[in-house]
Amino acid sequence: MDECKRIIEKRKSVRNFNSREVKIEQIYDILDSARLAPSAKNRQPWKFYILNETEKNRVIELFSQKLRKENDEETGIATIKIMKECNKLVLAFMDYKQIKQEGHRLRPYYFSMGASIENALLRATELGIGSLWVYDIVAIEDELQEIFAKDLMFISALCFGFEDELLPRAKKKSLEEIIIN
Repeated sequence: MDECKRIIEKRKSVRNFNSREVKIEQIYDILDSARLAPSAKNRQPWKFYILNETEKNRVIELFSQKLRKENDEETGIATIKIMKECNKLVLAFMDYKQIKQEGHRLRPYYFSMGASIENALLRATELGIGSLWVYDIVAIEDELQEIFAKDLMFISALCFGFEDELLPRAKKKSLEEIIIN
């Protein structure tokens, strides 16, 4: 089996992290792979913000407050635990203003962002670093944009760390289940 296929098959969403440190150089390496993703019209709309520990705690607190306010804490309990445990939390934003000014639709650029995020997750796997793409945090997207990147659109958060308990990858559908005949 070739190396690329092996990494794709090995990649999984990690939800339990230990305290081992992910070095900032490793995060830069991961984000360097993210920037190499294909993008609509080669616009490369991605921007990433690497949170320090204080910022990470602030984001977790904002998310917790939002869930309490909406009486939806149960939904985010697992996400909050994961974000607390992960060693590095990275926010993914999309630089969309020029795209909109030129009259382009944003949909292709969402796909571009997904490709970039997947490149990051695959590179993390290759480096032996666990990762998780977090969508629930979109509940505080306005706050995240205001604090970290006013002129950008919040897309997602990415958790990175070393897996605490080696769990198997979640079951995936078979090839036959996804092909339309």
